[in-house]
Amino acid sequence: MNDEAGFLRALLDAPADDTTRLVLADWLDERGDPESQTKAHFLRASVRLAGTNEGANHPTELRDLAHGLPPEWVAVASKVPVERCADPAAKPSGRPNAEAEFQRLGVRFNFICDQRWDELRPTGDARVRHCERCQKSVRYCDTMEAARAQAKFGNCIAVSPAEERETGDLDIASKMLTLGAPGLI
Repeated sequence: MNDEAGFLRALLDAPADDTTRLVLADWLDERGDPESQTKAHFLRASVRLAGTNEGANHPTELRDLAHGLPPEWVAVASKVPVERCADPAAKPSGRPNAEAEFQRLGVRFNFICDQRWDELRPTGDARVRHCERCQKSVRYCDTMEAARAQAKFGNCIAVSPAEERETGDLDIASKMLTLGAPGLI
């Protein structure tokens, strides 16, 4: 491959392929411009941090790198966890850092789905992938606003690493809208 679009197509076809990520990182480094170097650092950090407790405990590195990159590029290259999967059929595969990652994000379930965005089957939409484990579509969200909206409808999501996260940031408070004159309810 000799262009970035070709590498990105390869990642869309095989999202879990870290070899393609690392070759793309080398190719981007050779270009030498600041954005290409940031993309290369992001790719290497994603590979290094995925599946480790370090990734769960140091999200700022990826966030800082992803923040200035095009959101559509980050969506293709990300290795973020699947969140808000409420299907009891989703069984964790034993990834050692899954529980720490979800505790950091404030997500609490009776089970923990430890799938990552890069482990899901691609679909015709670069921002939707299919989980073979729970047979649901997972939607990639560029913003917390979009993530909360998708979570509100019960959708499984993957949130951009560019977003600043805090414990419980996807919790949807049950709010009731009361209509009518005060004191009549």
